[in-house]
Amino acid sequence: MERHLKLANQDFGRRLISGITAPLILKALQDVEAKSNYETAYRLRARIGSVFRYAVSSGIAESDPTYALRDALIRPTRVHRAAIIETKAFRWSEGDRSFHTWARG
Repeated sequence: MERHLKLANQDFGRRLISGITAPLILKALQDVEAKSNYETAYRLRARIGSVFRYAVSSGIAESDPTYALRDALIRPTRVHRAAIIETKAFRWSEGDRSFHTWARG
């Protein structure tokens, strides 16, 4: 979360929230996308949107410009991982009460 706010702060951190527009946010997001960081750009838009939603609810801003940008970004590809379905793949450690997986060698 802190990292996302630093990315946004570099581009428009010194501006008043009323002076931050959708094209300004889009340019910042496209700079992140240009480095093939699609997931980061997607999360950054969400983080900026949460700041604007707070500002709108507090009466500081009139609207959330990130709403218009929801389909402007490249969506990150979801990678589905296979589930571990064999119970032998888990070992219960009584000492710390947590599961540990072990590799078969």
